[in-house]
Amino acid sequence: MTGESDRLGRGNMLTTLAIALMVATGLVLSPLTGSAVLAQDAASTEAPPPAAEAQPEAPANQPGLEMELRSLLEKPGGLTTADLQQFVSLLQRDLTSVSAATQVKAFMTLAGLHERQAQALRADRLDPAAEGKAQAQLDAAVAAYVRAAQAAVESTTPDYVTADYAYGRALSFRPNLPAALLGSARLYAATGSKPMLAVERFQQYIQAIKPSRPDPEIHIEIGKVYASANLWNQALKSFNEARASGSMSDEIDASLAGCYMALNRPKDALEHAKRALIRNPNQPAHYRLNAQLQLGAGETSKACETAAEGIGVARRLLTDHAEDARVLSALSECYAVYVQALDAVLRKDPSDLKARLAMTQAMRGQLEVSRLLAAQRALAILRSASPEHLQDPQLQAEQRKLEAMSREAMGALTAESQSVDTVAGAAAK
Repeated sequence: MTGESDRLGRGNMLTTLAIALMVATGLVLSPLTGSAVLAQDAASTEAPPPAAEAQPEAPANQPGLEMELRSLLEKPGGLTTADLQQFVSLLQRDLTSVSAATQVKAFMTLAGLHERQAQALRADRLDPAAEGKAQAQLDAAVAAYVRAAQAAVESTTPDYVTADYAYGRALSFRPNLPAALLGSARLYAATGSKPMLAVERFQQYIQAIKPSRPDPEIHIEIGKVYASANLWNQALKSFNEARASGSMSDEIDASLAGCYMALNRPKDALEHAKRALIRNPNQPAHYRLNAQLQLGAGETSKACETAAEGIGVARRLLTDHAEDARVLSALSECYAVYVQALDAVLRKDPSDLKARLAMTQAMRGQLEVSRLLAAQRALAILRSASPEHLQDPQLQAEQRKLEAMSREAMGALTAESQSVDTVAGAAAK
């Protein structure tokens, strides 16, 4: 993937070129539209300022960086050449402390600058090197579009629409750019809106990086896309390709088990589900998978015990990873299968009081998990607000209520008195 790194790594160098070209043409960028316009202040007619000295990289947590970028982006009348130099300098710093929304707007603005500068260069028919300069500007535009798309996707509340547009612009100029192909594929896989296009982009990415071989994870991602579209034979092929690439993870075994289960091959499914559990006994989702298969095979007692073990593993993980959404989701799934298994026990023997009590306790636990997950999603929405909105008293009051709700639900989970052994013993017959 050297070509990808080289091309994207030229972004900062090409941005410097853009500044020089804009100084020569007297163009500035409108931060609201991304269009090149003439500056309305006196600074645009003055001689360009001397190149600024290289500034040391700002610390990761620099509250002023966000405000500096936003003040430039919201400046009426467009950016002067001096403003542009400052803008580019800010974007070369560590942007960890800058909100995703501001990063997206900044890189989209920068991409628009490079794209329009390329158009201006191509219009100069007297310069024999114009096309080469224009292509350099497009390289920089593509790099900025990719950065904007990545920031949009990595936001607490992902902006998939903007990311899709940015990746689309990048690919319109560089159709074989690995970073844009892979990012676009993962975007469509995450939204589930265009599964076949996601697969197509993954395949294009694999072709684009040749002769390098893709990471086995890529085949796993393709398999998951096929599985989400219920194309189980294609998913099975992709997961087996991941194994052939040298990956022997518990995730692949669990994925193969899911495919075989969907294809009504329960023996093969159970074989891979057991392998997944052996490879990683600290993954509660593997207990859920095994319990589900055991329940389907009529092994009700085993299903109860396995699901209860998964609940215990998930609870222990929450001790060290409090409020981890993935662990909570796995815990919820274990509870769901456990309730199904206990229901099967009660249908067989309605007089089984221990199973009845265990079932109501499991349902209560499942309710607390649902409350906790809902509170986390709501908190994520609030925490992704703009910096000025985060200071709003109403927002802060709502955040405190949700945090209290989250603590209450977590407390109810961790304070549950029944042990895993007791739960399993109550259900087993």
